[in-house]
Amino acid sequence: MGWNTSTRKDRRFRKNIVLSEYFGKFSSSWSVFFKKRGINFSFTPEKSDIFLKSFELDLDTIFQNLIINSWEAFEKKHNWEKNISISFYEDSSYLYIIYSDNWPWINKEKVKNINDIFESDFTTKKDGTWLWMWLLKITMDSF
Repeated sequence: MGWNTSTRKDRRFRKNIVLSEYFGKFSSSWSVFFKKRGINFSFTPEKSDIFLKSFELDLDTIFQNLIINSWEAFEKKHNWEKNISISFYEDSSYLYIIYSDNWPWINKEKVKNINDIFESDFTTKKDGTWLWMWLLKITMDSF
């Protein structure tokens, strides 16, 4: 993984991605970022053989945006413990990927309807959108 390999041809095709391997590489490639910013990152797979048929590039985009948004929120409070975790498991019907940080980043005064964050033009920032949440929604809806 890493910035210089983000558009490799094999990352632009839907394939079976073993999540424990993907997040292991993801964690490794982001380790310097996490260390420099004092972010504790962990991922906890329920099983090592869970896979998702997806575009690796889409997963990178989703999780990189989630991490950057967590980091931006962490920067607002300097004495805040910075924790990000990813876990995943499956049952007979669904695959669950759980991303969490310890920042209460949904401002209930600005977000009246939680489903609005999945719209392509939604924003709570002066200079941005939540386009990545729209990408997350259309990616997950494609399964």
